Amino acid sequence: AQARDGRTTPATGYFDDAADAQTAIDARLAIIGVVRRRFAVVVAEMIFPDLSNGVPVWTLIDTEYDVNGPMLVARLQIDAEDETTTMELFG
Repeated sequence: AQARDGRTTPATGYFDDAADAQTAIDARLAIIGVVRRRFAVVVAEMIFPDLSNGVPVWTLIDTEYDVNGPMLVARLQIDAEDETTTMELFG
């Protein structure tokens, strides 16, 4: 089968068959033991987290995505011009 990007083989990390994707997901879950998700979060103000105690952990609550729990900050971007903070949370 031809990959969606027009190549003759699928790109690394993408599957043309849902069963193949499920097999990969099951294998990953067996290795790490839990399902982890990433979220992009835009904060309507600038936040300068205290990094002296290591990687910050924030509680993310979002009913639309059924998440309510602690998340590690995987990426932090502070925009001083717009006075916003964008974080990629993982947990």
